[in-house]
Amino acid sequence: MQNELFDRLLKEVAKEHGIAVPIVERAWKNQFKVVKDTISGSDREDIESFKTVYIRHLGKFVPRVAEMRYMNNRDDKRDS
Repeated sequence: MQNELFDRLLKEVAKEHGIAVPIVERAWKNQFKVVKDTISGSDREDIESFKTVYIRHLGKFVPRVAEMRYMNNRDDKRDS
């Protein structure tokens, strides 16, 4: 069901903008890759290194300082 909806939305966007469906799909995936790469590039111990990422029409991904401090101070924190 979800794949059908996703495929339909990709086709609608591709048709509306006159571009190929694979290009629309790649653009959709890349926007989240930017968020992942930005977050992954931050130093877990340096809270100031985390950046806010803004994706138009979706919003901002904002690091919560209090949550990061909590995660860094947990007894069971992972090394990854």
